[in-house]
Amino acid sequence: MDITLGQITVTSAAKPNAPSQGGGAARQSTELTLSQARARSPFPFAEPSYIPSGFDFADAAVVESPATLIVLSYASPSGPNFTLVEAPLNQYKLGPDGKRRYLVVADSIEEASISGAPAARAQQDARPGGPVALGFIWEDGGRLNHIIGLGLSESELARIAASTS
Repeated sequence: MDITLGQITVTSAAKPNAPSQGGGAARQSTELTLSQARARSPFPFAEPSYIPSGFDFADAAVVESPATLIVLSYASPSGPNFTLVEAPLNQYKLGPDGKRRYLVVADSIEEASISGAPAARAQQDARPGGPVALGFIWEDGGRLNHIIGLGLSESELARIAASTS
């Protein structure tokens, strides 16, 4: 299934059965503070203004693979966590079909909304006994945003996403 947001089309990709053999390795920075990530990032990125009670910023990373992504991680001592991935929309090139594609490994994707903007909701089913991973993908401020939460309710994750601008 494809979901078109604005400039980007989100496409669900099948879970890999084995490790990938293709492509180059991603170059990831070491764990960074927010200040260090801002200094290294080639584009301005956003932080959520709403963080659930008990959650703290864990770390940031700058990943180049081949596009540059900013990854912000937040965690709580009780186990739930979420990660926010951001990248400039202009890094996604038009494909032969005229679409800019963002692939998401998920068991299901469906249309959603974040702050009234089109979004995709992705779900990765739990391993036996484990929590479901939920995610939202949306465009805002010239960026593609992807938030992934583990152990958080859908409404809580959407609230965090809506606070990111």
